[in-house]
Amino acid sequence: MSNPPQTRPSGRNELTGHDIHFLVFVHLPPGVRAIRTGEAAIRLAETTGTQLYCYANPVDDGGPVTLDRAREIAKEDANLVYAHATY
Repeated sequence: MSNPPQTRPSGRNELTGHDIHFLVFVHLPPGVRAIRTGEAAIRLAETTGTQLYCYANPVDDGGPVTLDRAREIAKEDANLVYAHATY
């Protein structure tokens, strides 16, 4: 006896014709309009002085990092670096 195929909730975007398989909504802190990661976050910090952060990882617990430290981290994994783009 075979198992029936597994299905996920899905739909179709009537405007674009694309299939929709899942939606992710992120609640941003007040005043934050976007989260930039990797090189985009570093460029944002270079031009505006925005604080950079590192996601928790096996090496450390994450948190605020300097621009130089963010560049070092980005060489290994740019997705660990992020910044909040504010209003």
